[in-house]
Amino acid sequence: MTTSFIGGSCKLCLDCAETCKNPKYSRIPFEATGVNIIKTLEKFDINLNFPVQKHDSFYRIGLLLVGK
Repeated sequence: MTTSFIGGSCKLCLDCAETCKNPKYSRIPFEATGVNIIKTLEKFDINLNFPVQKHDSFYRIGLLLVGK
């Protein structure tokens, strides 16, 4: 089984329905699960700085969990 998470809201559909139209492809936001992504990334020596400055790097963070 594989589950993946994204930062921010799922962008799969233009209109989000009460019942997901694409449950096999949708991604759960970190924030919806209670994961503190900033503290989690700090454990791996990855620092996100806020507010992001105009010329700073842009990061896209995701998480993939793979199990039996």
